[in-house]
Amino acid sequence: MQTELVKTNGTTAIHKQQAAPLDFTQEQRRMILDSFLNGATEAEASVLMELARLRRLNPITRQIHFVKRWDGERNGYVWAAQVGIDGFRAIAERTGLYDGQDEPEFEYDKNGGLRLCRVKIYRKDWSRAAVGVAHMAEYVQKKKDGSPTSMWANKPHVMIAKCAEALAFRKAFPEDTSGLYAPEEM
Repeated sequence: MQTELVKTNGTTAIHKQQAAPLDFTQEQRRMILDSFLNGATEAEASVLMELARLRRLNPITRQIHFVKRWDGERNGYVWAAQVGIDGFRAIAERTGLYDGQDEPEFEYDKNGGLRLCRVKIYRKDWSRAAVGVAHMAEYVQKKKDGSPTSMWANKPHVMIAKCAEALAFRKAFPEDTSGLYAPEEM
């Protein structure tokens, strides 16, 4: 995706050009189906691959993940796409408007427990940052016994920072990231 900054009469206009969707060779498609969509029906795989293609996210490099989850309302398993944090970063960079981000900021409760994370993302055409705030209590994934899962227990700062960053990317680039969620958010 190419973005041009054009100055006319003392003002700057941004012109974003659409880039071609990501295309996979037949061999790559077969590898993706065998490695990352094992057990998906042709219809399920087709929808997920089309999403990856249109969003230009590469499942081979883990920018997008395909996950089979239990859906209680449907009383069966369904496939869903989840975007890795590197996928969000790639989408933002391709807009030509991404102007970096600050390091995550963490807040702690009075007992020293991690309470929340804040991430600020900047756009070249905005005067203020888009801020994602993720509260630990709302995102920490737990096992049946109520304790945090292994990754959340061992790397809570990394996990909550990814949630805050994904939130900030959706705020900063809603047209490009709407409906996309990171695995850590699910």
